[in-house]
Amino acid sequence: MKNTRCSLLLLLALTAACGGTERDRPGDPSVSDVPTDRFTASLDQVSSTNDCDPEPGNPGEFTASLEIYTRADETAEWDRAAVTTPRELVLNAEYGALNSSLVNESAWVDVPRRDGQEILVAIHVAELDDNGADASLDGYTQYVYDAYLGCWWSGDNRRCNGGRFEVARTYREDYFDLFNPNDEGCQIGAVWSTTLTLR
Repeated sequence: MKNTRCSLLLLLALTAACGGTERDRPGDPSVSDVPTDRFTASLDQVSSTNDCDPEPGNPGEFTASLEIYTRADETAEWDRAAVTTPRELVLNAEYGALNSSLVNESAWVDVPRRDGQEILVAIHVAELDDNGADASLDGYTQYVYDAYLGCWWSGDNRRCNGGRFEVARTYREDYFDLFNPNDEGCQIGAVWSTTLTLR
């Protein structure tokens, strides 16, 4: 197992277009006639700065993926509705340098417009072990990072991480979270932006 020391910067550009579109085939009994909103999420890039390990050339091999979960209300189980293929990233930065790897993956789901509906977007970044497998599968979670954006529906209002969205209004906010995965003070940064529009 590589003992990689690096700082991760996750940039998530998230767009949710919440419309009032009906299903195209209301006469089909297998298709609900409940109005739906399409929710699209995209993960643009992952960047690394080697600010923890003074030894040059210490590589970090990672995968990054995006997952969207939905549930009917807070009492229901989460259902993974969409997931992108994990993209392999090689973040090999010299000490103090910045290195980026583009991801450009996106996923979307159609969710019913009903009270209590919830949606969750998860960014999963995992370090690979020496065999190229997700290290977290072996219980090694020191270098596995997850960032979340949660949204829920209440009447005509949609809320995401506490924000209230109204028709024809756009909401944008940047998030920054720090993790401390080891006892040497190396910090992991997760930064992403969200833009949601109701129309």
